Formats: sequence, structure tokens, C-alpha cells
Amino acid sequence: MNSNEPDESLIPDEPMPSPPGGTLDRVYAALRGEFDADQLSPDEERLFMDMFAQYLAQPNAENDAFMAKMRREGGYVGEDEQGRLVRTLRGGGIEVIAEADYDDPTKPVRDDGGDTTPVDAF
Repeated sequence: MNSNEPDESLIPDEPMPSPPGGTLDRVYAALRGEFDADQLSPDEERLFMDMFAQYLAQPNAENDAFMAKMRREGGYVGEDEQGRLVRTLRGGGIEVIAEADYDDPTKPVRDDGGDTTPVDAF
């Protein structure tokens, strides 16, 4: 995204309204990495996040290459769909580092190897 060439996939298919009193120039510049997204107004930030999510959801050769590198090398850490802290393993697997705390899913707890499934999960 730090390319100097405009990325047509960042431009929506349908026109989007400009923020009140503004244009989308700063939003597009932030998407291209030419403007600090932290400096966007709240309306611009909302558009930026919507457009950035749309960009990430599209097939992307750069993203595909990075994901292949992550699977090949391993060692990358993040959260999976269940909120668990996981590490990628060399060759494509994952290792659960910590289970999500069922009382507070934003606070991971260390997995001690025991059963962490709550009795009343429903």
C-alpha cells in the first residue's frame, strides 16, 4: 500500500459521499500511505476504515505472498476466529498459545493443557 502508483482497487465502484465540508483526497492519500490516517477527521476515518476493509477483503497478490511467507516460515502471532492467541508453525499449522477467557473474551488466559471448555457454554 505504500506504492506511489494509485491502486484502482481502492476506488469504490459506486460513488461515496464526501465528508461534510471535505473531499476524499485525504482518505485516498491515507489509503496509499501518503497521509497519516491518524490525522483524518472522524467522518474521513469511517470512510477510510470501510474502504480499507473492502481492500483487504479483495484478492491481492501482495497479501497472498505475505500469507504464504507466514505459512512457510512460521513464528507469527495473532488471534484466531475464536479469540485464542495462536502462533503459526513452519509449514502451515498453528499452535494455541492461550485460550480466550470465557468471562472476558478480551483477556486471554494461559493454556495449562487442561480442558478450558466451560460446562455451561450456552
